[in-house]
Amino acid sequence: MNHSWATDHEHTARKREDRITAKPEAMLVSEARVETEHSSRYLVQLCRHLHKIAQRQPEMGTEVESTDDHGIISFGWGQCILRAHPGLLMLRAEASDEADLRRLRHRVSELLERFGRGEQLTVSWTPRQNGAEQRH
Repeated sequence: MNHSWATDHEHTARKREDRITAKPEAMLVSEARVETEHSSRYLVQLCRHLHKIAQRQPEMGTEVESTDDHGIISFGWGQCILRAHPGLLMLRAEASDEADLRRLRHRVSELLERFGRGEQLTVSWTPRQNGAEQRH
């Protein structure tokens, strides 16, 4: 992975401070539908991987909750909600600004595609806001 956990920690601390002082804002949302017969396996693998990193580096502020068919990964500056269905892994990335949304999509995509490289797993995101397509 090409990112710095120290930089993430500093970014998370700034975002937490911003949330305390800022007015609530609409979340930007992207969704992805990943076709795979191993949706539950990838959901569990991603959540376990990030949970282990969160345990080793609690200063990052990453929180992970998961079951075999549902997961929530919160980085403090954004979150990803995962749902495993037969033949399909659904992803929903949420962040308060475009930069964080891009970063979140990249992090999740990079890990899932690495875990699923044997079946050439591909994650393609579709921008959404409140269930409707975002206009750019």
